[in-house]
Amino acid sequence: MTTNNKRKFSLSGTFKAGREYLDTRFKLIQLQFAERIVRVVASLLVDLLKAIFALFVLFFLSLALGFYFSELLGSMALGFLATGGIFVLFILILSLLKLPLERWLINLSIKRLLWKWYEGDEEEEKLFESEKSKNQQDAAFQSTVPPSSNPFQGPNPSPINGQNQTSAGAGVNDVNYEGERK
Repeated sequence: MTTNNKRKFSLSGTFKAGREYLDTRFKLIQLQFAERIVRVVASLLVDLLKAIFALFVLFFLSLALGFYFSELLGSMALGFLATGGIFVLFILILSLLKLPLERWLINLSIKRLLWKWYEGDEEEEKLFESEKSKNQQDAAFQSTVPPSSNPFQGPNPSPINGQNQTSAGAGVNDVNYEGERK
């Protein structure tokens, strides 16, 4: 085949590859966002279940405390009234500590939410760092390889028209955009 029939560089192929890259990148960002949202929602659901079970525990403990006070005071009404009085005391203490308690709960919620949001990023960062160091090692190795032993370049590169003059095999510039040899 002649070089006129097949082009080495295709502008439409470049745009197509760029569009595919952007589409893939967009899908990756969508999946990462969905993963983070699901991680946060799952964490919130688990916390909600914990809160529901804590309310059950509190309910049964308050019943037990009411019956205990009933035996001590000799009257069911007085026992449960004393238990109710303890809960009123807790409400008053919470009312007095409202602002510091709100700040503490807000900070705790934000820290927990952000921790869940960025939970998988540490693993991705470690993977990225290992790939980066591997690429640096490969680059250091390639810089020690003499140019004549480069399998993609012939023994006599010519600066004319950027093409390699090879007698055995094809060089880098002898392959068109689709990866086929001329």
